[in-house]
Amino acid sequence: MQTLSRKLASAKGQRQLLQAGGAISAIQVDQLQKLRQLTAAQIQLLSAHHGGQVDRQVEEDAIRQWALQPHDPPFPRKLKTNLELLQ
Repeated sequence: MQTLSRKLASAKGQRQLLQAGGAISAIQVDQLQKLRQLTAAQIQLLSAHHGGQVDRQVEEDAIRQWALQPHDPPFPRKLKTNLELLQ
């Protein structure tokens, strides 16, 4: 604090402190821009991950629903009857 007080006492010191403050502000702006980019990338990744989970769940539900529905036998009844006649 004493160093700051001494610098504020002269015009040259005030100018140096203003320059340092400007440099600090520029660094903060740069860091905030990087943080914004990282946040946007994280949101995109989470959205893609969630979308993939939803797609997999929809596919699993469709397979489960198909498996629970009644299906025709693998061979038509008439063919099965003809095979029985041959035996």
